[in-house]
Amino acid sequence: MFPTWLTPDSVPELTAGLCTTHAPALGLVDGHSRLVHADINPKNILVTRARGGWRVDAVLDWEFSYSGSPYGDAANMVRFGADYPAGFLTGFRAAFAGHQPADLPPPGEWACLGRVLDMFALSDLVTRPAGNPVADQAAGQIRRWVADDVPDSGTSALHPPSP
Repeated sequence: MFPTWLTPDSVPELTAGLCTTHAPALGLVDGHSRLVHADINPKNILVTRARGGWRVDAVLDWEFSYSGSPYGDAANMVRFGADYPAGFLTGFRAAFAGHQPADLPPPGEWACLGRVLDMFALSDLVTRPAGNPVADQAAGQIRRWVADDVPDSGTSALHPPSP
């Protein structure tokens, strides 16, 4: 069962509308060909405390992986960041921005590009049965984006000034 403001027919329409609105952003990542986890979040990462911080030992749960832009994984990691410990998002964002491959768009735009890519995953998440907490969080995110647009979508490469 869908949230009352969504129906099975409205999800594709909503996604198509967001894709049309943000086509310039999608064009920026069209040529990316990297392994994308597609469900990256703290529960799928095993870490060990190491000298000076933490070390990633394993990344689990790869059944949704595909070839695409790493910005989708970054957006997935921060999607429900309010639930993470203090400092996690700041550290993740700094590390991600500081270690991007040179052939990706400017580091300042990764967050918005990732959110545009994340709308596909969110659209799928809301199809889970009623009462599913992840589906409810995804529906809330979609609701905010419909009302207020994708956060940070005013960056220059995503929406060049009108002539």
